[in-house]
Amino acid sequence: MEKENKNVHAGHRQRMKDKALKYGFESFENHEVLEMLLYPVIPQKDTNPMAHELIDSFGSFHAVFDADESELLKVKGINKSAAFLLKTIPNVLGRYMEDKNNSNKTVISSSELAYEIVSTKYFGVTKETPYIILMNNSGKVIACESFSSGTVNSADMPVRKVVELCIKHNATQVILTHNHPSGDTTPSMDDFTTTKNINNALKSIGVNLLDHIIVSQNGFSSMRSMHQFQRAFI
Repeated sequence: MEKENKNVHAGHRQRMKDKALKYGFESFENHEVLEMLLYPVIPQKDTNPMAHELIDSFGSFHAVFDADESELLKVKGINKSAAFLLKTIPNVLGRYMEDKNNSNKTVISSSELAYEIVSTKYFGVTKETPYIILMNNSGKVIACESFSSGTVNSADMPVRKVVELCIKHNATQVILTHNHPSGDTTPSMDDFTTTKNINNALKSIGVNLLDHIIVSQNGFSSMRSMHQFQRAFI
């Protein structure tokens, strides 16, 4: 009986793979995509019930990938290899999109382009994390680095570190970015204070702060383009 079950699973998996190669994932339900992702790390078992339970437990397809490893391991059938795979999918996708975008867009001429480049770094990130995009006089990207994490305020986005990165990369223009995991990209007064403090420090070394972009899964907000926050860039 066990051998027959293995043969049934093997046949089903091959049919699913063939369908995916022929039609793409658009022809699959979310639980079926999860089911197939688990094939390599959970061999010779039916991963369909696990996929259903993952979505039921966390509420949505994307929430499965955002869940903590410890919570994933509580789902029946999910082992450490499966949890590791699910946690790395957003990071791998982010790296793929970042490399693809950066190969075509090396010069930033607008906040929209800056968002396209940096947004991939926030795939799967559930904590507030700031990045700084460092550029030369022509707007060509020299580097894009994270330098802190946690609640983004004047203490957690250290002015000295920003200055050091500008000097290290010989940057003359920069754009600050950080994410709001809540989904609301409205800048806070802490964001304003942080931006103003950093701008004052950068002016002293001849570096131009072009913008501070607030990112979420729903899009972004440009502080420079918002009248009530423009004083931070003076």
